[in-house]
Amino acid sequence: MEGMNLEFRVDHTAIAVSDMDKSIKWYGMFGFEEQATFEREDLKVKGALLSLGSYKLELFEPYEPKNIEKYRSTLAESLGYLGMQHMALKVNDLDSAYAFLEKQGVEFASEVTTGKTAKYVFCKDPDGIL
Repeated sequence: MEGMNLEFRVDHTAIAVSDMDKSIKWYGMFGFEEQATFEREDLKVKGALLSLGSYKLELFEPYEPKNIEKYRSTLAESLGYLGMQHMALKVNDLDSAYAFLEKQGVEFASEVTTGKTAKYVFCKDPDGIL
């Protein structure tokens, strides 16, 4: 590999969901648009590919979904475990976005907080994923 110019970029993030239609609608609130759907009987899942600009999100609906682990239901508890923790989206006006999402019935896992590097809020998708 010496001498090669390698360039890595994020292609997509995948999330398992219990209800594809509900999740497509939920992520649509953030501007994600459905690009394609598919079914993989060999993997026992239905899927959809969504995009937000150049960022792609792949949703998987297992034929037999298992509930989210209890430890992942709160931010404080989930941060102690290895693995993916959350997906972060930027918005130009967080307070307005919070008010919009609140009106849509989104469940929040935190208040709007000003941290050392950013102002942020955590919310949960229809399956309780942060």
